[in-house]
Amino acid sequence: MFNRYTITALPSSIELKFNARVPLQYHPNYNAAPGQHLPVILNTRMTEVVLAKWGLGSDKNMPGLKQGFFIRALRTLKKNVDWQSDLLERRCLILADGFYIWKSISRKSRVPYRVISKTDKIICFGGYWEMDEFRDIRFTILTRESYKPVTELASQMPVILPPNMEMRWLNPKRLLDQIIYDTEIEDWALLKYYPVTPKIKNADVNSPSLIKLAPRADQYGNLTLFD
Repeated sequence: MFNRYTITALPSSIELKFNARVPLQYHPNYNAAPGQHLPVILNTRMTEVVLAKWGLGSDKNMPGLKQGFFIRALRTLKKNVDWQSDLLERRCLILADGFYIWKSISRKSRVPYRVISKTDKIICFGGYWEMDEFRDIRFTILTRESYKPVTELASQMPVILPPNMEMRWLNPKRLLDQIIYDTEIEDWALLKYYPVTPKIKNADVNSPSLIKLAPRADQYGNLTLFD
């Protein structure tokens, strides 16, 4: 299960990579959760980073949508013509440098891991954005079937755009077939993972300690938290 991620990069690193201005309100986040305002780059505002709310409006009702936080990319794209049109118009990059996965080890118990780039660089999730009735920008993360090494943890993962190819996701000239292709790319050499503390379950906890390697006694000793 994937429902948390991290974006701990300094503003200077983000600006250097994307040539986009970072707002003063941005701060590193070790436990990015649904409902929070998080850094994204919109296809209509490519020279700035926007703090947008994770989760679409409640009036959305489409196949593959789960509480507005995720959309299963291929299944939704191929079955929903309206959403195909929306995605052509409103794509975004969700900036991250890791994400958390809960691995099930029994019917009632699971333990958390953090998945990161092997080069410890910023990664980008493919996303979709909209503006709600209050003119607040909201986004959702596209998900897909996992590939190695995430298959060892869970069956689903966020769509990760290939390094140095992220900005083409925002290109207004890209066609639907090209967008679908971007969601299917599997870079098995990109990622690695390690165990972390179960404290990430609490969205109010947000500190550098969350991304530290967790001793087995910490990670497995708290299984009753999830029973």
